[in-house]
Amino acid sequence: MNSGGRNPVTPRLTRHFNFLSFTELEQDSMRKIFSTIFNWWARQNDYLLSLSDKLVMSSIEIYKTVCASLLPTPSKSHYTFNLRDLSKVFQGVLMMESKKVDVKIKNDFNLIQLNFFLFNRVLNVFFVYGIMKIVVYFKIV
Repeated sequence: MNSGGRNPVTPRLTRHFNFLSFTELEQDSMRKIFSTIFNWWARQNDYLLSLSDKLVMSSIEIYKTVCASLLPTPSKSHYTFNLRDLSKVFQGVLMMESKKVDVKIKNDFNLIQLNFFLFNRVLNVFFVYGIMKIVVYFKIV
């Protein structure tokens, strides 16, 4: 197994620190967390509430795909992703006023473009597979 050029941390160094480790959240837990946040924000807009499950699940699928396919290597050590990256994508969506989304976003494709832009900005990668997964999830094609 390729460790991506990471050096092991010796016990001599770790004895000075407390090591706290968490297992990665399951997909159902992530869906519950981000659906609750998104639905609270979109509570005044029926259009967004109807797209909530699709948007949350497609975003989680893209995050999982990026984490699984873009592993860190010595030349690309910045490919370390955590749940904070996914939360920044939702934070970008939540910066809009939910009442005015019908005026700014008139169809599903513009919402997809916003989500695609936020993933590219947050994860600093350009990927085509992610936009295809969103399009398929929204059943636009």
